[in-house]
Amino acid sequence: MLRQALFTNARAIRSAAVATRTSSVLRTQAQLAARPALASLPVRTTRWYTAEANKEGEKKEGEEAKAEEKEVEDPLKKKLEAKEKEVIDLKVRKILSRHTHTSLMKRRANLVVLTG
Repeated sequence: MLRQALFTNARAIRSAAVATRTSSVLRTQAQLAARPALASLPVRTTRWYTAEANKEGEKKEGEEAKAEEKEVEDPLKKKLEAKEKEVIDLKVRKILSRHTHTSLMKRRANLVVLTG
């Protein structure tokens, strides 16, 4: 009797497990059938734009504005820029001539010491 009770309990447990598996399979198939196809759903996309793209657009607009300003430049500004370039050139020449003079003086002093 004990053997029969255990055997019937084991059979009942197995049949319950099989029934649970089949019901879960049927349930998942029913859920898949109830869902609409993925192709029919609208696709949600998120677009991310960088701040650099906006800055580049602003730079282009700024460059266009600068180009317009250059066309309308005053002739006095051109003369002023030419004079400023000339001043810079003269300063560079002065520095180079001073450097050349000091290096020549050092050489002369070295030659005097060596020949002295």
